[in-house]
This record gives sequence, structure tokens and C-alpha cells, in this order.
Amino acid sequence: MNPLFLRSFTDKGRTQVSGQLVCLIVMNLKKVTIPEGVTKIGATTFNGCKNLTSITIPDTVKSFGFGAFQHSGLTSLILPSGIKSLPTATFAFCKNLTSLTVPKGVTRIGQYTFGICPKLKEIIFLGNAPTFHADALKDSTPTIYRKSGAKGWGKTWAGRPVKLIGATK
Repeated sequence: MNPLFLRSFTDKGRTQVSGQLVCLIVMNLKKVTIPEGVTKIGATTFNGCKNLTSITIPDTVKSFGFGAFQHSGLTSLILPSGIKSLPTATFAFCKNLTSLTVPKGVTRIGQYTFGICPKLKEIIFLGNAPTFHADALKDSTPTIYRKSGAKGWGKTWAGRPVKLIGATK
């Protein structure tokens, strides 16, 4: 099969998925499944994958590189439980991203991590409030949702309103 017409991509048996050529090689890439055992998604791996709307990431993934998903077509994502921080520009310029769920172990959000995501409506945090760079949400306006009992939260986070998960107001 001609790789230019692939609709999904699975990388088997590797501990790291990386390389800026993924979307240049597989231009119509729409769905990605990262297999169990992969521990890192490298810098700018899915940068520019505008047709990529869905990715499944196992809990074995512990880190993302700089800009791993920037300029991609992702619409929503639940991050794996092993992630501890989100580096600079992880999801920057994801113009179709509407919702993101961040696991409880995340303690740090980098510069422009969610920057310039105009459709981003909600970020759901499952743990305590992470530290954040002042420009973590540059030109993005989501509502922040948090779990009851999580520590470190105020009425706002990075300048955005904070609500309890399941709150109707």
C-alpha cells in the first residue's frame, strides 16, 4: 500500500516515537495508535499533522518532547497517566482542539503549551493545580475544570476561570 494513503499509523516495538517526517511521509494521517511500551513521544513528532484528529496514547508514555503535537488537527485528548509535565508548545496552534484531560500527576505546564488554540473550550485537571508559565494559555480561552478535593486551586488558573468537574454553573 502506498504510504501516502494510509489513514492510521502504529509504531510497534519502539520505546520512543519521534521524527518530524511522520506527516510528510504519511500525509493523510488521521488516526494514530501508539503501542504499549513506548515511553516518549519526541520533540515535534506530530508537528504539522493537520489531518490528525485522533491519537491513542498508552499509560506507558511518560514524556512528550517540545512541540510534540503543535499545529496538529487533534480535536480532543485524554493524556496518559504517566505524564508529569507538559513542555513548551506541546499543543500550540492546535486550531481544532476543543477538550483536553490532564492526569493527576502533572505538576508543570510550559510556555505556550496550550497557546493559540482558538477552539479550546475546556481543560480538565484530575489532580492538584500544576505550576504554569505565564503564557501557557496564550490567546486561548478555555474554562478550567478540577476535581473536588484537589489542592492549590483558586477561582482562576493562568487567568482562566476554574470550576469543579460536573458543576452546572
